[in-house]
Amino acid sequence: MVDDTAAAGTTVTVGLSRVLLGAHWFTDVAVGWVTGASWLSMIITSHRLYLSTQDDDTVAE
Repeated sequence: MVDDTAAAGTTVTVGLSRVLLGAHWFTDVAVGWVTGASWLSMIITSHRLYLSTQDDDTVAE
């Protein structure tokens, strides 16, 4: 849980620093955040679907 919070905090900090430094517009950073969250959601969903299709005997829990 701490690692997740640290990763989210770093993402927000880096994104906002890019805006404050004038390297990107806020909309660019916001689209990057949404794209990253969508990609993560897709990966998590596909992994859970993959695990749910496996036979219960072959999945080590």
